[in-house]
Amino acid sequence: KGKGHGPIWILSVSQGNRRFRQIPVPKELKAGVEAGIRRFAEIQSWLKQIAQINEDILLERKRR
Repeated sequence: KGKGHGPIWILSVSQGNRRFRQIPVPKELKAGVEAGIRRFAEIQSWLKQIAQINEDILLERKRR
């Protein structure tokens, strides 16, 4: 296939204020990018859990 013909992978990165940057991902980097995205999602999940625990602790302290 000629250059510019699929399949292609695009990484879309939020830059805030409804702005996104789209970055073409070469085939040889696709697996690494996918692993990074999975790791990022895992870390976000942990941060949400920590935030919930901190909220619960604050509410409990306020009740005392």
